[in-house]
Amino acid sequence: MSYNKITVNSKNPNINGDITVNLSDLITVNSAQSGQFLKKSASDWQTGTLETDAKGLLNYFDDSGSAGSYTYVTGDVYDMRKVGGEFNVQEFTMISSYGSYVSRPSSNPAWVMAFDVEASIYPTGSIILFRAIIGPKRGSNSSCIIQWYTGDPTTAITDSVNSPIGNRAYSDTQYGGVACGLLVCNGNDIKVSLRVTTATGTIEQSAGVRARLQQITAKQLA
Repeated sequence: MSYNKITVNSKNPNINGDITVNLSDLITVNSAQSGQFLKKSASDWQTGTLETDAKGLLNYFDDSGSAGSYTYVTGDVYDMRKVGGEFNVQEFTMISSYGSYVSRPSSNPAWVMAFDVEASIYPTGSIILFRAIIGPKRGSNSSCIIQWYTGDPTTAITDSVNSPIGNRAYSDTQYGGVACGLLVCNGNDIKVSLRVTTATGTIEQSAGVRARLQQITAKQLA
């Protein structure tokens, strides 16, 4: 019969038209081991391993909430306190708050406005995931949107050197949002900061127990 002329990798059908094949007859790679998966390459299939661990580069938790009455406006850097042990994991060079786009009128070495991701440590192709949950002090009917950016935190958010690297997270007096930023390193030193893209009403630096809501983390994925 004509249908018995079909072959699969040189395997011929038996008298009943059945073809007995193994996985090795279909995929021309070494057998996958426990914990591996198959992924497509340019011309064939190959094995890969799903990483279950990510190197922690940054972890922030503020248990004191020591802040004054400093108000954020649209375009500001969302800075965070750094002198009371808030960062128990810190692998970047921290850039202290200064310039026109921080909530304070003058520089303050007790607060950080950006993280310097150095090419000598994180070469081309390195991938870092930044994540932020914020808890600012908010006035009645206030809200804000935050977003991770690369560029120069001392310049306007609309400046051409500044680029968003993640979602816009909305937060108001009832709801909070999570901002994630995915940084793919390109061989240059890169400054990463959290920017306030929109502020409505009174948005101030976190104070008191509200500061415990905030989490700032970074994980190296590759």
